[in-house]
This record gives sequence, C-alpha cells and structure tokens, in this order.
Amino acid sequence: MSPTLSTIDWTVSGGVVTFHQQWTNTNSSPSDPVSGNMNSQELGVFLPDYGPIGTFQVPPIQPNSFFDIFFDISLNALPPNPPVRAAGRRTASGIAV
Repeated sequence: MSPTLSTIDWTVSGGVVTFHQQWTNTNSSPSDPVSGNMNSQELGVFLPDYGPIGTFQVPPIQPNSFFDIFFDISLNALPPNPPVRAAGRRTASGIAV
C-alpha cells in the first residue's frame, strides 16, 4: 500500500520558501516507497507547470508513522503573485472589475 500525502504547507523567511510534505502510513503494515516531483504553477485552472521545486523519495514507512520532506527554494524562482482585484474597483478605462 502507498502512504498518504497528509500535509503540504510552506513558510517564507527572507527570500526563501520552505515547502513541507508529510507522508503518513495509517495501515497495519509497512507502506510501499513513493517518489515524485513537486512543481510550481501559476494561479489558475489547467495552467502548465511553471518550474520544478524538487524531487522526492519516500522510503517504506512503518505502520502508524510518518515521513517529512522539506524543500528550500528562492522566492524569485516561483511564479509571481496573482494580481489583486477588489470588488467595485474601476480600471483606467472606467470598467468595473
């Protein structure tokens, strides 16, 4: 059985983003190993990957246990933040957005 990706979160310190994945095995026997890639993506549906964050390998996890993975990546290697839009705000052309 494969482990479950139970957590994805991140912290920002200075110009570095630290991504965290936690893989969990809630089964009664050791899990299978898992490997993969973590990629960044611009905000939106069906957009292509922006760039790689890192590759990971999860070893077999003992029953009722977990395995943490951390990636550090420079903030400027990630996609830009989406534009901020407020309800009722007008553009230079006078059109509400």
